Amino acid sequence: MKKIIILILILVVVGIVAVFAFSPKPDENIPTVQIDENISTDENMQSSDTQNESDTSLSLRGRRYNASISFKGFGPGKEHEGSIKTVTSTFATDESMVFSGEIIADMNTISTEIDLLTNDLKSERFFDTSTYSEAKFVVVSNTESDVTGDMTIHGVTKRITVPYTTTKEGFSSTFNIDMKDFGINQTLANEVIELTINLN
Repeated sequence: MKKIIILILILVVVGIVAVFAFSPKPDENIPTVQIDENISTDENMQSSDTQNESDTSLSLRGRRYNASISFKGFGPGKEHEGSIKTVTSTFATDESMVFSGEIIADMNTISTEIDLLTNDLKSERFFDTSTYSEAKFVVVSNTESDVTGDMTIHGVTKRITVPYTTTKEGFSSTFNIDMKDFGINQTLANEVIELTINLN
């Protein structure tokens, strides 16, 4: 009997190791967010490191943009995709392509293809949306390829820098972000999320 119990325990351990070993992981080719731990988060600070003088279409200058947010998460055995249905934006460019404004996500409208997963992401185990109903990104400065701002998730604010690309409609940024930096720790799921913000 003791041998059988030991064998079962070994099989369980091997199974758990196999699940984690073959679970999807974040794409290493996707840039990881840069967090500046030495800069205080002052939302009144509005400056730009450089003014973009490239051949960006004039239609992208001097206007405001709507925002959409989608994400990929990585759990045992599979990856899942989701989005945040309600996003408000005051993000704008001036005639010199200097960025300003903020993007606010209503975390209670987070959505995935699985209701159980959606409810889990809203729970205290993850985003705790009943307490922290909003996530926010406030623009601080930008260059021709990166934007710096104050990201607030789960009640924690960090100054981050992420890359962006110019599209026909506006701008897009895809990056990996570690939820441990915002006080969210998981036992089974990978805390790193692939986040995409589109502005158009």
